Amino acid sequence: MSMLVTVLFRPYSIADREDCLAIFDANSPEYGARTALCWIVLEPQSQGAGIGSAMMKRAMSSARASRSSVIEISTSQKSAPVFAKFGADTKAIAKDGWDFGLDRIDMELYL
Repeated sequence: MSMLVTVLFRPYSIADREDCLAIFDANSPEYGARTALCWIVLEPQSQGAGIGSAMMKRAMSSARASRSSVIEISTSQKSAPVFAKFGADTKAIAKDGWDFGLDRIDMELYL
């Protein structure tokens, strides 16, 4: 059964700090880093509900609005398939690049 999700984007507030750090910790080190995207992370139980896709579309829209032609992504083998779904190409793989068993995957998404 598909769940309808409404995503509201708003500016970061210092009051969000602890919640953001908790979400970051819940994803580290399993999912790795996304440098140019300033981290797209979700609570693990929220994954698969379309929120990450909405965030990715927002990042792509923001990059286009700033006239960027490419988004550089550094991620892991766990998250690379998500970015590939949006058209990102793998440029380099560093085995254990983030940690033992967590490869660093460098990708580029051309807009």
